[in-house]
Amino acid sequence: MEYLSKVRAGKYLLPVVLAGLLSACGGSDTKIVEKDPIPNPTPTPTPVEDGESGQRLLITKPGHHDHVLVYDLESREEIANLHVDGTISGLHASPSYRYAVAVQGVAGTVNFIDSGVEWEDHGDHGHLHLSEPKVLDLALSGTKPAHVTKHGDQTVIFFDGVDGAPAEVRILTESGLADGSVLASYVDDTYQHGAAQAWGDYLVTTVRDVTVASPGAVKALERHGDHFHDLQRFDEPQYACPRLHGSAQNIGYIAFGCGDGVLLLEPHGDHFHAHKVASDVRISSVFGHPGSVAFVGAGRNSNDDPVALFVVNPATETISRLAYTKTPRAYSFAEDGDVFVVLDTEGGLTAWDTHTWQAKGARLQVTAAAEATGEVFRLTASADGEKLYVADVGAKKILVVNVDHWHTEADETITLDFAPGAILWLGTDEEDDGHHH
Repeated sequence: MEYLSKVRAGKYLLPVVLAGLLSACGGSDTKIVEKDPIPNPTPTPTPVEDGESGQRLLITKPGHHDHVLVYDLESREEIANLHVDGTISGLHASPSYRYAVAVQGVAGTVNFIDSGVEWEDHGDHGHLHLSEPKVLDLALSGTKPAHVTKHGDQTVIFFDGVDGAPAEVRILTESGLADGSVLASYVDDTYQHGAAQAWGDYLVTTVRDVTVASPGAVKALERHGDHFHDLQRFDEPQYACPRLHGSAQNIGYIAFGCGDGVLLLEPHGDHFHAHKVASDVRISSVFGHPGSVAFVGAGRNSNDDPVALFVVNPATETISRLAYTKTPRAYSFAEDGDVFVVLDTEGGLTAWDTHTWQAKGARLQVTAAAEATGEVFRLTASADGEKLYVADVGAKKILVVNVDHWHTEADETITLDFAPGAILWLGTDEEDDGHHH
């Protein structure tokens, strides 16, 4: 089966940034809404200049969480101020990194933002097309949109639902975002704080027994046009996944976090094989990348315990604890999956080589100080993960880290007049042949 893993040569990369402590998450009656364009509260931006790059940073502003500011990373200047329908609870990149998925959990809305960066691939070279960022006319409405996952060119959005309004899944492709269409949808038989992972024409989604609060199993569905048919259900005792939370995928597996370990689904043509890796610590967040054989799990058994990090190896079906003593705030794969990075609440970055799981140099202190009460550091990465961007809330800055050289790039710092909220890198790290269009 084909697995699209790179931005280069017209392919796609799984999202590399996994922000928030323990996957803090941001249906019923989900609708596609065609609406008038949301007005831009500022004057229309000037046409794109040659000095602008194909890399942009989206930033939300506390107190104005229905606005998204767009900065060009070459000029480090604001180029757009966009308005969405409600308070943003999560920003996620689409597989091509052209679009942002702006989840508004309380409002029950998902908007989509076009970065204005398009990479036209011609095999041995390409062309960069730049236009003004904008909010797309396409919007989804439903009950409690939460988790967003990716596979190939598919973006999967899970709506938790509530009592009387079941959970739902909507899948969109990059071309669907451009033309305002949904590829397929699935409506569950109950509400749940769940997750779903696409794999080609298949969807693996969580299952909740109505007698318990959390999902505890998964099932596989096969897509038929715009809907799904049941394929397999993994509810045998050996595959039970109590207190299920968090999911990810890499080049060969889909993983779900469980109260007693990690459940792995291994695709085999038209069906899946299940494997369970046991742990005495609950795994409530799982991170994967097509460039890494192993997953990383994070979790703890109670809120009084420190968060522990684990390496989960699907090939050997083993789980081992990483040596880490800080409190993690955000996570990211970097350098095309060769490195895994954790940002802690004291503003430091710790990195591991994902082939050996040895530390990559010493912990790098990035921010000027630790988080103060009410402050939350944020992390995002470029598509290839060669640069990381850290939102220093106290200093009102966006700090840039060169992963290969493992230092901050002081001359690339973005100084703001407000404390940044969520941040998201969009665009392309490809180099144009010299022409911007």
